[in-house]
Amino acid sequence: MPRRTLASLLLILLPLLTGARPGELELEDVLQLLLIDRALLAVDAEGSDLRLELELGEQVLHYEAQGRVGVAFTDRRILAVAVGSAAWQVERLRIGERLTETPLLGDRVALILTDVRALGFDGGSGNLVEQRFGPREAPTLRAVSSSV
Repeated sequence: MPRRTLASLLLILLPLLTGARPGELELEDVLQLLLIDRALLAVDAEGSDLRLELELGEQVLHYEAQGRVGVAFTDRRILAVAVGSAAWQVERLRIGERLTETPLLGDRVALILTDVRALGFDGGSGNLVEQRFGPREAPTLRAVSSSV
């Protein structure tokens, strides 16, 4: 069987064998977050790294990466980064605001929930967006997939 035909056949069969739909294959982790001394370092498979210095007395509570996105939160800030980012995206916690659970990460997106708002991070554009909850409003379902 010619190589080109074999490659085409594998592209068709691979999603069926893995249980994924076409276009839904998970990405390899291509971003790693490291906590070194008083800085967070994002290193990606494309050969770039991005450093974020912590503020005086700031404590990192959680950090993780999956696919092309990484998030961290401290006692003061929510931080997000993606492969190829020019800078960390930073959102300060409001007075009295607290994170309600660890972030949910897909391969290209992240969802961060606090007691007063939801923040979404799009690894493709590198944008961090937020939506505040209304009075007596709280999320009842939390989910992410690889891209949404």
